[in-house]
Amino acid sequence: MCATGRGAGELATGDGVDLDGAQLVRFANNFLDRNGYVTPGSVGLRLNNSNFVTACDNVFSLSGGASVGAVPPPYASHIYLSGAVDSLKLCGNVYYTDATNGQVVFHPSYDYDAQLVGSQLTNIDISENAAPADLGVFSPSAIALGLQAAVTPHVWQNYANGFALADASTGGVPILDIAPGDAPDSTNSFPITLVASCTAALSRQRDAIIAIRNA
Repeated sequence: MCATGRGAGELATGDGVDLDGAQLVRFANNFLDRNGYVTPGSVGLRLNNSNFVTACDNVFSLSGGASVGAVPPPYASHIYLSGAVDSLKLCGNVYYTDATNGQVVFHPSYDYDAQLVGSQLTNIDISENAAPADLGVFSPSAIALGLQAAVTPHVWQNYANGFALADASTGGVPILDIAPGDAPDSTNSFPITLVASCTAALSRQRDAIIAIRNA
């Protein structure tokens, strides 16, 4: 078993981390920045014939810069799967896409990519909310292999984001404005997401409180 933590890997000419044939590995709490800036097709994290691997709470930034403008692809990605990959868990990773060194095209093209021919992906669990890379979250090959079906929303434990409150009262009516946000439910098992702001008129609650006080 192998575990890593609180590390940083950046500016590798090829892959940031290559877990070719890795078994029983936990890879967590690392920052991988601008890896694959010389060799086209290089990625942030490569898994080939890798089984029982957990990669969680890492930051992948600007992977695969050398693949920008490559025709034909491979397109660069943060994560790349090939061969027989079984029992892989990706959770809570963060993916950044941008342009570097004067490049116009953002990179990488995708967060997740896979080798279409010869790959067998089983028991894959992607428990995270990846923001789209330049062309999308999943490459066409990853979609063809059904990788997107392995996604379940990542639930942060005991953590709330957003839900900022603002006074939107008007005409003497107290109104509370609630901004978008997300948080886990009381069991830390399911995400609660408010995708758009909403308002709540508090007049009825205020009148009920006054009535109780005057009773």
